[in-house]
Amino acid sequence: MIKIQVIRFSLMITTLLLTSVIAAAQSRLELQQKLLSSNEELKSMSSDITSQDSLKKSMYSAYLPTLNVIGGLAKNKTDEDDEKGQVRYLQGSANLFSGFKDMASVDIQDKKIALAKINYEIHVRAQKEKLTEILASMIGLHQLEKILDEEFKITQNQKQMAARKVNAGLTSQVDNYEFVIRESEIEIQKKEIKRKHEAAHQQLNALYNQEILDSEIENLSFAADPTTISGFNLKSYENHPLIQKAKITADIALFEKSVMTSDFLPKIDLSYVFGRLTPTEDNIKYNESEIALLVTIPLFSGFDTYHKRKSSIANLSAKEHEKNQILLDIKSQFEQLKSRVQELVESYQIIEKKLIVTEKYYNLTLAEYKRGTKNSPDLVGATERYFDTKKKKIEIQKELDIIQDQLNNYK
Repeated sequence: MIKIQVIRFSLMITTLLLTSVIAAAQSRLELQQKLLSSNEELKSMSSDITSQDSLKKSMYSAYLPTLNVIGGLAKNKTDEDDEKGQVRYLQGSANLFSGFKDMASVDIQDKKIALAKINYEIHVRAQKEKLTEILASMIGLHQLEKILDEEFKITQNQKQMAARKVNAGLTSQVDNYEFVIRESEIEIQKKEIKRKHEAAHQQLNALYNQEILDSEIENLSFAADPTTISGFNLKSYENHPLIQKAKITADIALFEKSVMTSDFLPKIDLSYVFGRLTPTEDNIKYNESEIALLVTIPLFSGFDTYHKRKSSIANLSAKEHEKNQILLDIKSQFEQLKSRVQELVESYQIIEKKLIVTEKYYNLTLAEYKRGTKNSPDLVGATERYFDTKKKKIEIQKELDIIQDQLNNYK
């Protein structure tokens, strides 16, 4: 019967913990969705993607024939005769070959759409990182407040014990001052945490451009679990959006070079005209037509084409160097983050062991103080070390939360 009750109690605790974790995850997700839906810059970037997509569709018109109706007054003068009057005709043309310029232009626009999307993704991740940093700070401050409240309460109890000893003549007034000083130090820490909390809350409000209530984040906890944090299994940094952006930018520069090169190549056009081509003042008869296959060979453009192509080659070289530097920078950041995660997890494991030892040391010191074998500095020191270890654990969890979010950018 006792075993059944223990099992039921364990299941109840597990259910409560899971419910709390799920609720915290949902709250964090809701905050992220609320941020992304209310961000004006993201809305602007989304519109830019739509604009770039429409622009791409317009570029396919280069592959389609054109048709125009032309009319007006004209005058043709020859050695034999002058012709003047009205002209009206239907003109059509189709580009058969443009030196691959149209194809390269469409490729450029494809890359610009991809660039707009990656810029959107970069901004989304940057906003999420900023939110994670603020939330991790606020979660840490909330937990530190609870720890300081506990420490302050314990220090007050210790001060009362010291007062009883002083009144009984077992120790001097100095014994009591130790706890008074410690109380003041804790109060200063609480005021500093309150100031940091208010500053973090203002940052959160600025991020959303609206008031975010404490009730919306009070159930949040650190997302990173030091025992299972991801990052060690990541082998590649190629998926980082900044690397993807650098590659796309280099591709655009390559296609722009192709566009400039196409200006050196011949162009072939097919044209057709039907109607009244010769100016006349008589009744217009639509009985003339002309069809032509025209080849345009560029011979000299005042070095305009030459210098533009030279500029595009230099631009391509610059983008390639920029891409290579970004690769090196991201690789360095990636390795540093993985190394830092390893350090923090190891520190967390040490802190967990240290917390057990400092708690035992505190309890033993407290017992000896009550027996009179330890004095107030010993008890204050043991108490301070115990609670400082708790605070250090929170700082590690906070940094792990931020780093795990940064590592998610490499997935």
